[in-house]
Amino acid sequence: KALSDDIWEDFQNAGLSHILVVSGFNLGLISWALYIVLRMLRLGRREIRIALVMLGTLCYGALIGPQPSVVRAVIVVELILIAKLLERKADLTNITAGAALLDLVLDPAHLFDVSFQLSYGAVFSLSLIAPALDRFFLPDDERPRRWYDVFTKGAIGTTAILFGTLPIVLFHFHQLSVISIVTNFLTIPLASIATIFSVLLLPIAFISSWLALVYVDAVSAVIYLIRTIVALANEVPFAVIRLPHPSVIFVFAYVLGLLYIIRAASGRMAVGRSLVVVLLTLSLASSGIGLTNTLSKEGTCSIFFFDVGQGDATLIATPNGKYYMIDGGGLTRSGNTIAERSVFPFLTAEQVSDINGLFSTHMHLDHYGGLAALASERSVDTLYSCGGKASTPAARALDSVVAAEQLPVRYLNCGDVLRLDDEVTAYVLSPEQNSHSPVNERSLVMKIVYRETSILLPADISAETEELLVKQYGSFLQSDIVKVAHHGSRSSSASSFIEATRPEFAVVSSGRRNRHGHPHPDVVQAWQSQKAVVARTDLEGALAFESDGSSVRRTSWR
Repeated sequence: KALSDDIWEDFQNAGLSHILVVSGFNLGLISWALYIVLRMLRLGRREIRIALVMLGTLCYGALIGPQPSVVRAVIVVELILIAKLLERKADLTNITAGAALLDLVLDPAHLFDVSFQLSYGAVFSLSLIAPALDRFFLPDDERPRRWYDVFTKGAIGTTAILFGTLPIVLFHFHQLSVISIVTNFLTIPLASIATIFSVLLLPIAFISSWLALVYVDAVSAVIYLIRTIVALANEVPFAVIRLPHPSVIFVFAYVLGLLYIIRAASGRMAVGRSLVVVLLTLSLASSGIGLTNTLSKEGTCSIFFFDVGQGDATLIATPNGKYYMIDGGGLTRSGNTIAERSVFPFLTAEQVSDINGLFSTHMHLDHYGGLAALASERSVDTLYSCGGKASTPAARALDSVVAAEQLPVRYLNCGDVLRLDDEVTAYVLSPEQNSHSPVNERSLVMKIVYRETSILLPADISAETEELLVKQYGSFLQSDIVKVAHHGSRSSSASSFIEATRPEFAVVSSGRRNRHGHPHPDVVQAWQSQKAVVARTDLEGALAFESDGSSVRRTSWR
């Protein structure tokens, strides 16, 4: 994607991320605009024009690329055009079902893809929920249409999509954009104008380059207006609500409740049924039946490596429900905490409100940048630190939170042992007390042991410090999981260290296309040569593992 993470996050918070990708909506607009142009040019008969639009749609999809969202959009639009060509009524429900079936025939794995679920969920919402809402709010089909009916139908469509896709959004993203009805109502017409005008830019450019420049300025003004609406939406307090992860029972109950409401005989009955469903939903949520926690399991220690770009953030969940965060990632270019869009939603989804220990391995921004936000957003028992200091705004913010919350701080050194849970112990291997080495070499290095399994977290130490650890600890370094030091830098991962640790999994936490070139190909090859499975956040996103005390396995967190 060419857009920055901040832009994607702003649009997602405003409930408008769908207008940033190719979908059936904008591809349908392009096809419609192409048909209008062909009709204005009086090019051939109706059947020829439809056939040309079908061909143009296929060419446009091929030009963009075979991404799943593009394939889905092309299938839906082509089926609608085929119905038009055969002079058959284009039933949206049947077309959507047929498109989904064809999509799954091409690739059955799409069923578990969130974009597949959202795309078809939105269209099914328009075909099933929107007509019921139309019946409630626009009941008289015989009366003359008034100007505000157009806006009412727009609001009805947006509301139908919001409630129809809500369980999918909650299940995958654990958040609800309460302002999305308003933002969609305002921006969808603008997005439609920008899409259609963009298609017409090419023929205008052939006519006049000056007119094309004026045209581009007009489209840019529409896009600027959309960005302004998004920016204002993100300033609204409580525009986005973070919610826990819903269980399958909750999703099933929600769908049944939604069907119960839309089958009401009147608007008054629908309101009454809605109140009943809301009360039952609140009861279900308050009882805990409708929510799940996939991290804390009896007899299982979970390890979670967040995707925080070029930085580190690791969560340890013990068998008895204790949580420990090691580092908190860095900051975005605009100064926002990366943890706010990766760590916080996950903690909310898993109902993690208390953190038993927050660790700062060393004072480099990509590690401690998110700790102040974590300490202020969650209840933290103790802050563990290697004792380093920094003079950045993020470091001062952390000091302020520690003072305001009266957060206990414990400084760790080589030889310290922490009992994290009944059978989970953290051994501090470095740094030496009062060390005057460079910041990276003073990193907090820990080995966390759960029964017969262990994980080694060496932060950002270099090969020189790794070799010192090998001399000092020898075979004790052997671990099931090793977080590769310094994001896979070539200056770390000494051969003696790799041989001593002999992990089953080597985890690299680094940013996509980062300017440092991490992880270095030689480093990846070195760990693989020891038969370690190299898992990377830059390629795979967040990484989850579970230990039952005797072995470690990779799990899915989605």
